[in-house]
Amino acid sequence: MDNLILKAKSKYDIQTLLKFNRYNMYSRVQSKIVTILSIFLIIFGVMASSSTMGLRAICVGVGIVWILEMIFLPKVYAKRVYNSSKISSEADVEFEFYSDKFVTRTIKDEKEMSKGELDYKDLYKVVDLKDYIYLYITSNQAFICSKDNIDGDYDKLSDVLKNSLGKKYKIKK
Repeated sequence: MDNLILKAKSKYDIQTLLKFNRYNMYSRVQSKIVTILSIFLIIFGVMASSSTMGLRAICVGVGIVWILEMIFLPKVYAKRVYNSSKISSEADVEFEFYSDKFVTRTIKDEKEMSKGELDYKDLYKVVDLKDYIYLYITSNQAFICSKDNIDGDYDKLSDVLKNSLGKKYKIKK
């Protein structure tokens, strides 16, 4: 096996999943468009004096509902994922990063529940944030690696990811 670059351990709790869902939702162009349209509808509903009261109320109502969805949907999704996956929500996920791949192990009650291995080239993208590394396997599913509990050369891992993924590796701190 290649040389180990870095080890990390993560716990998938509600707050971790909520942060991921918020990032995933708010970083998309669609979310920005919905936010702008919501604000426009609310302003139109309040300011448009030439429209009927019913149309104005509908515009304000739709705008408010869209904004509330943007606020509450990440929490709903986080709870759904947490409650549907008792193995990972009550376990530690250990990461081992090598020069061309990473390995995950889900550990519960000191027993290995699952193990996976994935080459960097097979990732959809990687987002490197201040507290987490999101290793996306699809456009909205990712392994969440916390930076709180890492052991190894983080700068070397960053270089390896940058070289392996090119534009698919994004640093957002």
